[in-house]
Parts: sequence; structure tokens; C-alpha cells
Amino acid sequence: MYRRYVARLALLAFVGEPAPGEEARFIDLDSTNCELANLHWASRAGEPRNSARKFVIWEVQEIRRLLRIGMIQAKIASRFKCTQTSISQIKVGSSWGWLPEFDNPKPWDINRYIIEHGCDCETARDALIRVTLVAARRKALRCKKASKETSTTSTPTAP
Repeated sequence: MYRRYVARLALLAFVGEPAPGEEARFIDLDSTNCELANLHWASRAGEPRNSARKFVIWEVQEIRRLLRIGMIQAKIASRFKCTQTSISQIKVGSSWGWLPEFDNPKPWDINRYIIEHGCDCETARDALIRVTLVAARRKALRCKKASKETSTTSTPTAP
């Protein structure tokens, strides 16, 4: 919380007063980096973000990878031009929770697929990822359908 004040004080001391509606902003979105080279005056309106951003599967996998290596959610949101809330929802699984956690198919699975189907390594890898995703999506839809059925059948009816 105090970092914003430190950033503001540094900009006031070395850059001058902000224009109306501007505030101290961090260029790399890392609020722990209060170096003058990382600070500038900017308005929130100058940062257009689409809260209704639609992701594709590879983007969600990349977001999860960046979260695993410890990248700050605000930086990830900036990279994908979305809100930090969207990144947080992916992290906790309330959004895209049906998508399984996997990096890549194992080499022995790829080799087995190449032998069985006679294709190149890249085609085999893509096919195995597609199969995994389709299976995960079907499972998620079955679970969703089952939960709807149990919620409708569990409500008691008056005689």
C-alpha cells in the first residue's frame, strides 16, 4: 500500500506535478520496483482492458505456466490484455476449471502414437493434446449435466 505513496513522492520530487486525473503508475506493473525509470504519470483510462476477454486453450495453458513460475498476476493480465480478475479466476479454477493441467504429452506416448499411426512427432503431439482436451471437456459436461439432474430431482414436491 505504501509503495504507491513512495512512487507518487518520487515522481513529485523528480518529475513534477501530474496532469489532472493522472496517478503514479509502474511501467513493468511490479509495485515493488520503485525506481524512477519504472515510474510515470498515467491515467487509468489510458489502460484499456477488455473484461469480457475470451481466451483460447493455449492461452489458458500459458497463463497457468506463468502462474506456476511465480509471475505476478498484474503482469500476466497486461501481457494478455485482460483484467487481473480474469487471471485470478483461471488460477483458482472458477474459470476454465474443466481444462486439465498438463504441459505436453510424455515422449513414450508420442512414440507409441507415431508407431500406431505412422505420422511425424508434431502431428502426434497435437493429436494427443486434442484427445486429452476433448476427453476433459466431455467429462466436465457430464459432471455439469449430472449436477443439474441431481439439483432438479433433489427438490421435494408437495403431495
